[in-house]
Amino acid sequence: MGHHLRALQRLSILLLVWFLAGGLCVRAYTAWQANREMRLRMDANQADYDSKLAELTKLLENKQRLDSDTETQVNLLKQKLGYCEPGEIPIIIVDRSGSNS
Repeated sequence: MGHHLRALQRLSILLLVWFLAGGLCVRAYTAWQANREMRLRMDANQADYDSKLAELTKLLENKQRLDSDTETQVNLLKQKLGYCEPGEIPIIIVDRSGSNS
């Protein structure tokens, strides 16, 4: 009888260890998935940041170029605001097709 009791104790300890190991595996897998999702979000955020930084750099370069290029400034004033230099005749084109573009 003592032999069977000892075998049941060992079996119960073995089952308890297996149960705890299974629980730890589930927790480890859940943590691994959360870490993986966080890394994917970080990669997406880094790509978005890099894209925005490149766009901002390009805009700043354009601004610096425009700040120092008076000919381009005058051309933009003429195109966007209808600016005319003395002696020039402004021509206004009116779109009568009804489209707003």
